Order: sequence, then structure tokens, then C-alpha cells
Amino acid sequence: MPDPLGPINAGRRGGLSFQLGPIPVTIHISFLLVMGFLGITLGDPLLIGVWLVVGAASVLLHELGHAIAARMAGFEPRVELAGMGGVTTYRGERSRGWSLFITAAGPGLQIVAGLAALPFVPGVGIVYRGDLVEFALSVWVVVSLFWGVLNLVPILPLDGGQLFRNLVPGGPDTRTRVAEVVSVAMAGVGMVWALLSGLTIAALLAGWFGFANLQSVLSGRERRSGTSTVALVQRAQDHFGAGEYDEAADLAGRAAQRDTADTATRTMAGSLALASRLRAGRSRDAYRMVADPRHDLAFNEVLVAHALAAHPNRPAVQRVLDAGRASRDEARPRGITAIVALLHGHPSVADDVLATGPVSPAVTREVERIRAARHA
Repeated sequence: MPDPLGPINAGRRGGLSFQLGPIPVTIHISFLLVMGFLGITLGDPLLIGVWLVVGAASVLLHELGHAIAARMAGFEPRVELAGMGGVTTYRGERSRGWSLFITAAGPGLQIVAGLAALPFVPGVGIVYRGDLVEFALSVWVVVSLFWGVLNLVPILPLDGGQLFRNLVPGGPDTRTRVAEVVSVAMAGVGMVWALLSGLTIAALLAGWFGFANLQSVLSGRERRSGTSTVALVQRAQDHFGAGEYDEAADLAGRAAQRDTADTATRTMAGSLALASRLRAGRSRDAYRMVADPRHDLAFNEVLVAHALAAHPNRPAVQRVLDAGRASRDEARPRGITAIVALLHGHPSVADDVLATGPVSPAVTREVERIRAARHA
């Protein structure tokens, strides 16, 4: 399923990583363990191995559908398979039409691939009559059609739930509330049906999704009141997704300044506020936020690192630097920016910011160390 994380991308680490063309892919051991467990009833280790490889290939194709569509929209996606499925992450937002296209591309490609193999097997079901090729094709059909159709059920966070949310009229808050309520109802129906059909794993999955959406529905009143820090961040994310960057910047900025917020929430709020200011063309506000003495050094480094990661194109980063040149006495944020620019592989950006004024000896030593390490 696609995950337009916008200003935050906290992906997992580890696993088998490789490139499929321009798309980075990571397959985590948790995904292989779950797939192996689902195929354990086959008994034969060889059949379980075929199930594992073919099933993983089908799920990977699903995520590649999202990723290819995301690249068509101008994003740089990455794919991860973990747990009971996969996720395609990318930074940024596009129109609702692009969101629908990216979301639908995953299950669409997977279902088409399953239907393409259907003429070569006796039917929709796993069969083994001594022919491994026929067995592999039957696994491909079952996983592709089952996983593709399952993901179209209108339950968040499945693709169907995200499609439904984007089709509901109204603003981001309204669409999310309606989608959550429908998700709870659909999950309840799905859990009952799965239990009556003897599908224990499907029932547990439906119950899990239903409970998560129910929690969100029950906490909706507090979230909509805008009193909690988390509520401010969620409202800011909704505005950011709708392209309302000024509103997102103000709400996320309020959340980042609250002493009651935990570090993770403040970091998320700060990154979102910085991204919103950049998108809104408020580069001076963005620079002043980075230079705010109320933030500690680590927090400021996260903010500047985000600016470089979320806006790697030179003009976007340059807007922050140009705004910063108006405050030549602010050596601290200038030094942080230079160090993070080097760490993110932007030596020319580091040179630009160091040329705007003096930095501390500690920053100078660190800059020299990083450059020496990169040339070693």
C-alpha cells in the first residue's frame, strides 16, 4: 500500500536490500517468516519454498505497481516488505487524482497479473499433481487475486480504505472520519464472515484493523477540538496533504513549541512545520525556526537534515540559505546547516553556508573531519 509520508519518513532498517531499476527494495525477515507460516500446511519443504518465493514475488509486484505510479507522479518511492505485507513510501503530495492513481495501481497490477496466469491452471486454487510449474502458477494466481482483491476492501489502512477516503467529498478531516467509521463497520462484517468460514487468520486481521480504526474514531472528538499536541500535528498533516501549507505551518509550529510534547512528537511537528514553511515560500520563517534557541542542538539538526532530505533540489535548499544570510551573527544554525549538508552529500551547499560568516572552532574541526573521511 502507498504511504505518502510527506515530511517524515521513518522507515525500518535491515533486511535484504536491492535495487529494481531506480526503485530501492527491502525485504525484511518478518515478511518471510509470515509468508512461511502461511504456507506451512503444504508440508513439503520444497513446496513451502516455492510458495514463499512466488508469494513474495506477487506481493512485491503489488508494491511495484504503487512505486511505478509514484514515479510517474514525480516522486522517488522505495518499497519495503515486512510483517504481513508491503508498503511503498514516498515524500510529498499531489492532487487527489494522483493519489487515487497511485493507490489503485498496486492491486490493479497484481490482479491483472493473476488473471493473466489463470488460463494455465485448472482454477483458482492451489494444486499440486507432481508438476512444480503448475503448482507455482497456481500459487501465483491465488496470492495475486486474493491479496489484490483483499486490498480493495474499504478498510483503512488497506488500499481500498485509502481509495474510499480519497473519493469521499469534503475536507481532509471529514474524509478521514467517514473512512474510519466505514472501516470499523466493514472490519466487523469481515471478522464475522471470516469466523463463520473458519478463516481464523483473516478474522484476526479484520479484528486488528477494526480495533485500530475504532480507537481513532473514539478519539476523534479530542483530535477535532485541537487541544492536544498530537491533535495539532494530525490537523497540520491534513492541511499539508490538502496543499494548505500556511495552515499546516501554523498548527505544526504551535505543536513544536509545546514543552509538554515528547521528543518524537516535537520532532515530527518541527519537521512538518519546516516543510510547510518551505512549501509556502516562507523561507525566512523556516530559517528563524531552525535558529530558535528554545530548540536543542539535536532538534535543530533534525530540522535542517529534513530540509535537505525533503527538498534535495538546489533551489529549495537555496531559499533557506538565502534567508539565513540576513542573520550573519547566527553562527550556531549556520554551523549545523553546514555539517548536515556535508552528511547528506551536499558539499557545495556546505561551502555556500560557510561563506556567509564565521562558525565555531568545533564546527570547523567537524567539517574537516567529515571531508577527510569522505575523501579517504
